[in-house]
Amino acid sequence: MTQSSSNALPKEAWYLGCAGLIPFISLPLSVVLDLLSYSLAAHYFTLYSAIILSFLGGVLWFSSLIEKNTQHMIYVAMLPSIMAWLALILLPISFSIPILSVCFVGLIFYEQKFLLMPESLVEEYTRLRWFLTIVVTGAHFIMTLVD
Repeated sequence: MTQSSSNALPKEAWYLGCAGLIPFISLPLSVVLDLLSYSLAAHYFTLYSAIILSFLGGVLWFSSLIEKNTQHMIYVAMLPSIMAWLALILLPISFSIPILSVCFVGLIFYEQKFLLMPESLVEEYTRLRWFLTIVVTGAHFIMTLVD
């Protein structure tokens, strides 16, 4: 697939996406390096994870407003925020972290099937999302191990 530079995914999407990984990487590392207690780092980690899931739900929300063929998407767009909120208030962190991780994975599979975007963006957006999701889920896994 060829992409013109005007229709390509902006390089800032990669920069900001990678910058968004900093808390996911630094919080487990801060526990390993004894800079933060596990309970504090895990608390910050789950809060940040919930915020990012809500942001990703917003991507689906916007897409559902533009594409009338995907009416189910407007409901699915709310699930990341609701699941994250429930994980934060109802579950101990030892369960919240794996559940939030599963939400990230589920969301990318849903996006792969239903998110509509200009063809010129699909390949690079997909590459970016998979890269970010792999790092994020890996960070969730590591956070469960450093307890």
